[in-house]
Amino acid sequence: MISKRALFSVLLIGLIGIAVGTGTFAYFSDTEQADGMFQAGTIDIAVNDMNPWVGNFTFSDMKPCKTTGYADLEINNVGTNPAKIFKFVEVTDYNTGLMYFQCPYSGENFSSSAEWKQEVTLFYNETTGIVEDWEINRIDDIHNVTMYTIELDGEQKDIGSLLDVGDESIGVTVGDISGVYMYLGTLDPGHTMNVDQSYKLFSDAGNEYQGDEFSFNIEFLALQTNDNETITNYIDLKNAEVVEKDPEIIPSDPETEINFTLSIDELTNNSLNLCLTNLGDQIPDNALVNITVIGEWGEAEHQTNISVLTGNGDLNIDQTVCHTLYKENFSIDSEYNLTTDITKITVEIMGIVITYTDFEQTTGEPADWNLTIIDCNKTDLGFDIELKHDKQTPLPKETLVNITVTNGFEKTNQTTIAEINDGNEWTGQEIKFNISRNAFELNPNQLDNVSKLDIEIMGVNSTIKFITDDNETSELEWKLEILEAESTDENIEFKITHNRETPINKNETVKITITDGWGTKENQTTIEDIHNEDWNKNINITHTLHKTDFDLTENLNNTKTLTIELMNKNATHAFQDQQETNDDESNENDTEDKESTPTTPSTPSTPSTPSTPSVPVDSGDGEFDLADFNLSVEFGIAVFDLDGELFGEFSCVDEFVATAGLDREYYVTLFVFDEDGEPFADGSVWLLDESGEQLSYNMVGEWSDQSDVRALELNESGLTQFVFTPSQPTEVSWLIGHDNSKNGDKVLVDDPCLVAENPGIEIIDEERDLSSVVLDGELSHDLINDVVNKLRFSLVTADERDMALDNMKIVVTGLINDETVYTTTSLMNDVQTGLIEIMPTDVGDEVAEIYVGNKDSELSEILAGISVGYFNSIELEVINKDLELTVDTIDGLFVGEEINFNVTIDGEPVQDALVYNNGNNATTNLDGAASLIFDEPGTYQINVSKDGEFNNGVQTLYNEASIEIEVIEQDRMSALILAIPLLIGLLLLVLGIVRRRKVKG
Repeated sequence: MISKRALFSVLLIGLIGIAVGTGTFAYFSDTEQADGMFQAGTIDIAVNDMNPWVGNFTFSDMKPCKTTGYADLEINNVGTNPAKIFKFVEVTDYNTGLMYFQCPYSGENFSSSAEWKQEVTLFYNETTGIVEDWEINRIDDIHNVTMYTIELDGEQKDIGSLLDVGDESIGVTVGDISGVYMYLGTLDPGHTMNVDQSYKLFSDAGNEYQGDEFSFNIEFLALQTNDNETITNYIDLKNAEVVEKDPEIIPSDPETEINFTLSIDELTNNSLNLCLTNLGDQIPDNALVNITVIGEWGEAEHQTNISVLTGNGDLNIDQTVCHTLYKENFSIDSEYNLTTDITKITVEIMGIVITYTDFEQTTGEPADWNLTIIDCNKTDLGFDIELKHDKQTPLPKETLVNITVTNGFEKTNQTTIAEINDGNEWTGQEIKFNISRNAFELNPNQLDNVSKLDIEIMGVNSTIKFITDDNETSELEWKLEILEAESTDENIEFKITHNRETPINKNETVKITITDGWGTKENQTTIEDIHNEDWNKNINITHTLHKTDFDLTENLNNTKTLTIELMNKNATHAFQDQQETNDDESNENDTEDKESTPTTPSTPSTPSTPSTPSVPVDSGDGEFDLADFNLSVEFGIAVFDLDGELFGEFSCVDEFVATAGLDREYYVTLFVFDEDGEPFADGSVWLLDESGEQLSYNMVGEWSDQSDVRALELNESGLTQFVFTPSQPTEVSWLIGHDNSKNGDKVLVDDPCLVAENPGIEIIDEERDLSSVVLDGELSHDLINDVVNKLRFSLVTADERDMALDNMKIVVTGLINDETVYTTTSLMNDVQTGLIEIMPTDVGDEVAEIYVGNKDSELSEILAGISVGYFNSIELEVINKDLELTVDTIDGLFVGEEINFNVTIDGEPVQDALVYNNGNNATTNLDGAASLIFDEPGTYQINVSKDGEFNNGVQTLYNEASIEIEVIEQDRMSALILAIPLLIGLLLLVLGIVRRRKVKG
């Protein structure tokens, strides 16, 4: 038998592909701003009652079309002879401002990403589309696009006709007047001259001016009337023509007909689409458009121009244009809903005003479908959102989606269904998408403090609220209120309501507390027990409780307070004491002729007044012995608004905290009683601070006439009333006795105490992601030495239940550029907010102090008070680190498979770096690794970036890196080639086996 053996070899063929790709840079944006700093030396006249005059004006956050600041000055001739007055302005410096945004191609820094996009021209490779060169054209001359106007004694002068400024119709700039002497007129001894100046950016100032700033000096000179040699080259502003309107406002030609109509194409919670149809003559592109919306918020204004409405160009005859405006354009608080709260819109163009009030057609019936945010998580990069709707028909992919974030600001990003649903229409199934914080121009600190996110589609909204460091949840905005309450022997009846936007679930627990001479009693129930269903906004509930509900046998007619607690909200009603009511009636005639004072609030929580008051025993020598008295106090605090209307009442159990240092008046009713609940009659009370010293006269006044007092006199019911005006933080305790009692026998009661604290203040440096801290009860913030620190102050009352602060003045003094700087705050979302710029001149601890006062107070008055905090000054050290990006190519780079990238610095892994390409991104883990998947083959540029960090005076900036990769598909032909030898081998093997069997057979 001949045996043959077939030998087979299989050739395995493998193909490995290596790819390098392209990517994009993560852009940031910033708010437009410009700053003017004014200085002047000593001259022979007084300016604003100062001689010599040193003035400083800072205008920040300048925006096109909007006048952002005025320098109003009064010049007084304090000499004995007439004087010729000249004004001289000189631009001393202009630059691109603080530069924290790096162009990813040139490596140079700019004020914002929007600015470098305007000032850097990119040149692309025609084949690969990759940037291969660039050209930088810095545009920093912001003073040449800042309009300047001047008024002398209330008359605006036509300064443009006196200067060679080209086109006078667009106005005069600060650059035009730099280096020019202006003759203002002759000023007699003892006479004054008002010089008012305004500054604003031209309406067409572009993004290239974002963050740019300039400085200039103002100098006034007084010369003898016969001095014609000192200044020979000047313009005569005194005799210049008077103009009636701002030069930027286009005056109407008498023969030009301006006529237009208004309509609202779409009105949503956050926006309105305003349409304008021109029925008259052509309106030029630079004509200003002043839009005013009127509603529950009052009046709010926005200014733009025709070119913005048309897109670019004039508004032609019979042309209709529509433009979408958002609440933030008008600085309308997020709490308002445009669809329900707006009542009127007026539009003014070239002196013609048109009003629109017909909102019936835009509000219509409520939508018959719902939009629901299922989940929304904040990440380091932005928001991960899960969304659904139950509309019967799909939402077209071109449907607009407005996403708004809120916290002390309101910022909206507009996108479409296609962009959040992978280019498709939306049938309603759950979708997930993410949106970057850069879409809202948020820095990391602002992102952390976002308290609410709202999504609006076709007028239907869904909102989610986040927990923040500052407030447990933004649901704290709603209020629980007791409208009425009445007590009888057997029952207590009350009526309550709330203004929470979302219904309160019927299963929520309601805790009801009452106080009287027997102490405190509680009853616990649910919304369902008192209302049968979920409790909607502004629905009144009336409910009655019997004394047995509190396990009481005593009568309820002497109940002093009723407190209802629901979902961490409290509402308290204080019942009028019957004895006090009788006293008021008997003394009615005595009070008719007294000067009107704020309404006295109800007596606070106190035990019932007995018929025989408790009095100390005379020891026989005219002094009273209090040794056997165990005294207690209770008090109530009433807060009144500026119109004398009662704003709120609080009892001592509420632990209300008064706000110190702002001349706020709190009306206090004090009740003193012994251990049996009997009032301490006809005694005296001294108010002591935490060190045991008596409070100063200016902190305590009698209720009736607010005169300064030292001891408060108790009446026969153990009651006294006074006005508490805390000038500084304090904790008040009560020393009780009689004027002629033994000093050692006076009783000290320190619980409960009356507390006052400084207003709540937060200081944020958003550019460096720094915020203030409180150390040992004092506010502290670190400044960077020898640079301008741009800070945002936020002020609230010491107790959130207090009436909101009025506009305040923040003053900083110390080792800073101007020794003393200040700003005035304004109310934004119930928080007083102000911006201020400070440049320290030395390094050290507590280089400057912070003071707060009312907006109308003089600086000297505020500085005479108690500081609320201080600034430290540190040196800034900047470190640049280069990111290194590599790709793992061991297994090849294939379509649909994870491609692994590694980010390092000097060989060490980097966490939280962003690896990205055109929206395809991932964040590195602890090992510096991240993965991307590509659905199409091709060449991709992959970039890596990382946000800068600031810690203990060291700023670390990370320079971007990029690589190119080539992503390919798995080669099917290669797989077939691999399979052919195997198939042939198998076939030969089968033939060999069959042949051997035949031989055997």
